[in-house]
Amino acid sequence: MRGRFAFFIVLTALFSPASVTQAVTTIGFGAVGDSYTAEHRWDNNSRQNHRNWVEQLGLGADVGTGVYNFGTFLPSSPNHGNPRFRGFEYNWGVSGATTHAALSNGQFSGLMSQVDATSSSPDVEIAVISLGINNWGGFLGTSDPLNPTESQSISDESTVVFGHLQSMVNDLLSVNSDVKIVLSNIVDRSIWPQYDLNTTQARKDAVSTAIGNTNTNLTAWANGLGIPVIDAAKLTTDLLASPGFAGQTLTTDTAPGDTSEGALSLWADDGHPGTVWHGLFANTVLTGLDLAYGGDFGPTDLPLLTNQQILNNAFFKNTGNAPTATGDAFDYASYVLLAELLAGDFDGSGDVGQGDLALVLDNWGTLVADGESPDPVNWINADDVTASLIGQDELALVLQNWGNTSAILAELDNIVSVTDLTDEQIINLIPEPASVALVLCGLAGGLMSRRRA
Repeated sequence: MRGRFAFFIVLTALFSPASVTQAVTTIGFGAVGDSYTAEHRWDNNSRQNHRNWVEQLGLGADVGTGVYNFGTFLPSSPNHGNPRFRGFEYNWGVSGATTHAALSNGQFSGLMSQVDATSSSPDVEIAVISLGINNWGGFLGTSDPLNPTESQSISDESTVVFGHLQSMVNDLLSVNSDVKIVLSNIVDRSIWPQYDLNTTQARKDAVSTAIGNTNTNLTAWANGLGIPVIDAAKLTTDLLASPGFAGQTLTTDTAPGDTSEGALSLWADDGHPGTVWHGLFANTVLTGLDLAYGGDFGPTDLPLLTNQQILNNAFFKNTGNAPTATGDAFDYASYVLLAELLAGDFDGSGDVGQGDLALVLDNWGTLVADGESPDPVNWINADDVTASLIGQDELALVLQNWGNTSAILAELDNIVSVTDLTDEQIINLIPEPASVALVLCGLAGGLMSRRRA
């Protein structure tokens, strides 16, 4: 037994991973959404005095980071054609869009074509999906009593929206398994100021419950895939409850019909957040990307907008100069909903076992998490490693977390790498019915076949 394990150590040394880095200057950033995502500069109300999250991040915008590339910006003529026309090439935000519309009017298919890995070089590496808030618009804005049929329809729409968002994620992953997806949950439309006077509380409550159910289901499902969800709903309610940012107090007294809200208003009008909210949302998206996929971008930073940049953006078209940003840093991570990934769970199954061991062996020596090369098929939990070749480190994570039991973790507290393991420790690590001989034979045989190849 000890001779066989020594043979394995020699083989793994030949295939030990090497650190790999590759510079990336810009990142292709795409989005599909509604009026929260569509550029604000052409709106016929006060939204044109505000800049949304895409405009604040995008290259060529008034203030950009120089990293996030939303494609060619076309202001009028020529334009990108239906359904987008003006704006950034990779931004598929359309005012008024529902999930139904986005799947049928060319919005989502447009983004998917830019993500598609069968092209020589996909344009979009990051895809943000922010849809659903308009699906319930027809149930609000009236003082008519809520009847049972409408109540059921409001509830049913939750299932429909969840299914549409699942379909979008699955379709993007089907054309490019390496695309980095960020989902936004749905802001509770019932809290919009425009519904303060002419909507019954029963309608508001029914819509609020349906949106909450959608958000809960979406987060649980997405987190199972390692996809971060931006808690836009909580960001909004928290700012309403405590409207401060960078030493400034945001106004929240927007009334139904207001369309001329100022630079430091939480709302741009009676249904859409203003520039500060969008700056915070933008930085939360970036934080979610970093927490979920940070290693995949290699040495490329994901720079956030500074507090001062956000304030400057808020005052770009308003009278007076932006105030100086002060105060504590904003806690963006608290608005990222992301389940902690289990170390060694490379197939994203929720536990560590034979599937993860097979992935490591089948892809021994493959480059992962470099921000450039595609990760292996079914390799979900790439955040466990930085840019490297799959090898001893990944194998150690599988063995150390096999079954994810406290006994295994305690056993390995003082073990640095797999080559430190004794036969007895190996036996204790691999749960029944797996045997040490089977595991080691598989390891040695797999590595020998790769070496001969």
